[in-house]
Amino acid sequence: MTKEDLRARQEFNFDSRDANNLESATGVLRAAIHLGQAKFSEITLIKSKQKSEADLTAKKNDRKVCFEVKTITRQQKGHFFGDQLYEKIKESIAKARKQLTASATNLNCDVTIYACVVNWFSQTIYLNQSDYQSIVNRLEEHGEEKSPEGVDGGSS
Repeated sequence: MTKEDLRARQEFNFDSRDANNLESATGVLRAAIHLGQAKFSEITLIKSKQKSEADLTAKKNDRKVCFEVKTITRQQKGHFFGDQLYEKIKESIAKARKQLTASATNLNCDVTIYACVVNWFSQTIYLNQSDYQSIVNRLEEHGEEKSPEGVDGGSS
């Protein structure tokens, strides 16, 4: 992928001076680095990146995986970190599900994963795996509709 290909994607267009673009691009790059560390191969930025597609594909154990990366940047003071994270995921997962479904179909992915990149470092170091699992459990119990329904995996 060339520099021009990257700049054609909204989140990598830094000429717009939109801080959200920088945050989103940073999140996608952090996710790609993590996937490499987790022994995924063929990590690729989805080239066409229309609003209805996910961000990355990668392979592991002969399975092609689509990833939708959401960067969570805003923090509300006076609210518990886990509660804020739950709310942010709940409000974005429906759109992520649509993006993952479209990409999985178009790119022949076997697995879809919703990935959150949280830029609140000071809070994230205090949470452990069971804290994140608690958030996933709450999302699964959300009302009549299970929030993560249609997404094969998720991570925080």
